[in-house]
Amino acid sequence: MPASRDRKTSGVTPVGSDRSFVGSGLVFQERCISVWTRLLPLAPVLRVPGPEALVRHHLADRKKQSSMNLPPDKARLLRQYDNEKKWDLICDQERFQVKNPPHTYIQKLQTFLDPGMTRKKFRRRVQESTKVLRELEISLRTNHIGWVREFLNDENKGLDVLVEYLSFAQCAVMFDCEGLESGEDGALEKLKSWSRSIEDLQHPITLSAPFATSLARSARPSALRCSTLPSRKALKNSRLVSQKDDVHVCIMCLRAIMNYQDRGWALPWQGRASGWWVSHSARWSSPRTKALVLELLAAVCLVRGGHEIILAAFDNFKEVCKETHRFEKLMDYFRNEDSSIDFMVACMQFINIVVHSVEDMNFRVHLQYEFTKLGLEEFLQKSRHTESEKLQVQIQAYLDNVFDVGGLLEDAETKNVALEKVEELEEHLTEKLLDLENENVMRVAELEKQLLQREKELELVKLLDTKSTDRKLTLLHFIALTVREKYPDLATFWQELHFVEKAAAVSLENVLLDVKELGRGMDLIRRECSIHDNSVLRNFLGASEGRLEKLQKDARTAEDAYNMVVRYFGESPKTMPPSVFFPVFVRFIRSYKDAYNMVVRYFGESPKTMPPSVFFPVFVRFIRSYKDAEQENEQRKKQEEVLREKMLAQEAKCTSPVAEPGGIGTKPKAAPRKGGHSCGRMGGNP
Repeated sequence: MPASRDRKTSGVTPVGSDRSFVGSGLVFQERCISVWTRLLPLAPVLRVPGPEALVRHHLADRKKQSSMNLPPDKARLLRQYDNEKKWDLICDQERFQVKNPPHTYIQKLQTFLDPGMTRKKFRRRVQESTKVLRELEISLRTNHIGWVREFLNDENKGLDVLVEYLSFAQCAVMFDCEGLESGEDGALEKLKSWSRSIEDLQHPITLSAPFATSLARSARPSALRCSTLPSRKALKNSRLVSQKDDVHVCIMCLRAIMNYQDRGWALPWQGRASGWWVSHSARWSSPRTKALVLELLAAVCLVRGGHEIILAAFDNFKEVCKETHRFEKLMDYFRNEDSSIDFMVACMQFINIVVHSVEDMNFRVHLQYEFTKLGLEEFLQKSRHTESEKLQVQIQAYLDNVFDVGGLLEDAETKNVALEKVEELEEHLTEKLLDLENENVMRVAELEKQLLQREKELELVKLLDTKSTDRKLTLLHFIALTVREKYPDLATFWQELHFVEKAAAVSLENVLLDVKELGRGMDLIRRECSIHDNSVLRNFLGASEGRLEKLQKDARTAEDAYNMVVRYFGESPKTMPPSVFFPVFVRFIRSYKDAYNMVVRYFGESPKTMPPSVFFPVFVRFIRSYKDAEQENEQRKKQEEVLREKMLAQEAKCTSPVAEPGGIGTKPKAAPRKGGHSCGRMGGNP
């Protein structure tokens, strides 16, 4: 038999004050380490051994931690103690001895359930029932997990015995309550229905070892007991038990089992009849017991699968107790037990958890409506100003979490309207974005055209920016003068470019589209005329077909001519529309005219009174005359050179040799020339 210890001293916290698991799920009850030093009289203090001795106790210490069933955070805290504290714990552990093994309590409870026991003997033994149950609760709450496993194993079946005793303790109370309402025959019939309902609830929940083997039978004995109608002696014995606190302490024992880490919460609920008996304990006259039961049920609701178990228990409670609505008697107790604040707090906490711990919103509203039909909200509005702060917190928590379905419906309708408005705005925004995108595409195309136009203008600006050294004449001026001089027939070339400015403002693409539209319209008129013979249509067709054909022919000719001209200048008709191509010529002609006017003014003439046909021929005649004059000057110069050479030759021949005695460097004196050559005059002298 595994070692265990039973503690029953003043140092243990009272059972009724322990509600640590309520409100936040099943929080495992802390195993207070310091209580070890307070349970039994202190033994002589031993000195702390060296590190080697502590190492020897290390494995034993780990076994103690596992047997204590501590939560992980408490186990870490225990391992962090210093050596002196750990040695104190080891010494305390060695001093403790087991007071009673589990089978001792089980045998005592089974003697109370013996139907063959005489009334006198039962009355004597039952005086110790509450004491036995309290000792059992303390052992379940404070002993290590090994002791609890031994209590619950297949050999002892302690949970079966505990639930059976709970049902036995309540049997007389249920019989008496129903007897007052429907008489003794009705009460017996009600007990039969109880037995059928309990048998229907035998659907055990699967658990892992070591508790999964036989604990599913926890409520089966109670079902078998109630399936047989109770005798008068059994009812009297049950009434005797009901006058004590046995039901309350039984519930505390179940709570102690649930507080163990190793899925202890599910053990009392293996057979769903356990939940039925616990929920039925809420009918107990003691508000303290009712509060404890509701705290226990609320804790079960917070774990997986527990909510369904509790609702199933209250469904059977409704069926057995003939309630019109589920939770009807619970609401009656809640209204009438206003003197017990603890019960009201526990009841309000249970309602909060049952309603608001559900994830499914529809089911949550359904549970809320069940309590609304029972008048919960009206009662809470009256009780919300209670002096109890705990009760105010629970009431306010319920009111804050209430779903206002009407308000939600209005919000949903408002949301739908807002969503429709959002969809409309999205569609409008999409259209706007498409329009802006199209506008941007058109703007980009227009900017590209303007860029090409600016490039052409820059080429023309180059002609205007290239100036002479005196910065009075530009390259364009020189071109204008050259054209007038070399190509006088092109002097007025702009006169041959008819309607260039108008062509620059026309979109050839739009013109061709208009012509196509006219063609389609004419085809439509022809079909209409073929269907409905109308003189007006015939006259219109006769007068317009020729004009349309000529217009279409002119459009094709214009398109071909434009394409040819554009290609002639090295451009592409696809990338060079008329709105870009013709403005180049317009600007060139305008600049050319400006250059011509500047040249005319440069020579002191007026462009208005000096047309090119008069101005430039002057330059032509002047240039020709100038060239003729230059040619004549050259010829005259050549003739003079020839004559001079001849004269020099003649002078050389006519020079006299007498002049030699004159000495070196002397020159003969030339005779003056009058009317003839000097040599002739010289020849006349002797």
